[in-house]
Amino acid sequence: MKLIEVIHEATQQCHDEIEEEGGIIIHNPSVEDSYEFIKLTNQNTGKALAPVLWTADQQEYADKILPRVMKGERHFASFHTHPRFLAIPSTIDLSQLFPGFSINMIYSQTTNRISVWETDKEFHTTFSTVYEGTSDGFVEHKDINAVVA
Repeated sequence: MKLIEVIHEATQQCHDEIEEEGGIIIHNPSVEDSYEFIKLTNQNTGKALAPVLWTADQQEYADKILPRVMKGERHFASFHTHPRFLAIPSTIDLSQLFPGFSINMIYSQTTNRISVWETDKEFHTTFSTVYEGTSDGFVEHKDINAVVA
């Protein structure tokens, strides 16, 4: 599937109105436009942290993601929701989630927007792209103001 289609699919699978949900977008570099979203359980589900922190269940990650990486597929991005907030990384995202992934996507259900953030090897995080939901799917923008508008 194309990346934009996979992003849309991820928003359909992650729709809890209170707790953050998420998963990993896998890419097969040997096949053009070969992306797949794999939803992973939030290890904080049912706990006080769940509305503000998505952390992939480590066993599910080991079972569902690592075997595919070992076969040559690439861990392309993390994807998680902010059910009640903007698609802007929280302090918790920046300190606990982002350092583990080079590309991070946040979907705000309140604004129907997805922001993309890239983290380098020195753990500096910068804005990359925003996708805005429309009746036809998602449209890409490069302006950070679209995240907060």
